[in-house]
Amino acid sequence: MESLVEIFEQETVYLNIIEEPEKIFETVSDKMKKSLSMLSSIERSVFLLRSIEQLSYKEISGVLKIPIGTVMSHLSRARVKLRRLLCDYANETGFSKK
Repeated sequence: MESLVEIFEQETVYLNIIEEPEKIFETVSDKMKKSLSMLSSIERSVFLLRSIEQLSYKEISGVLKIPIGTVMSHLSRARVKLRRLLCDYANETGFSKK
């Protein structure tokens, strides 16, 4: 079980990634590529459209031809997976603002 400190650290790193996604993609490493490849194609598409392209849920819904609720659930799942997969990577690369 994770401690509160670990959970807080993951949340802080995750928020940094979400707020400045282009920064972490500037130096895409094999670990990053692998993390993104571990998402389903729909999760990856929704995540990138929202985080990189900054499309609204409605716009993503139109692009992918899926309901807005489905966009939100896929985005939520993608973020949870990436939070776990990228926390260590962000700390290693200095992306984390400790």
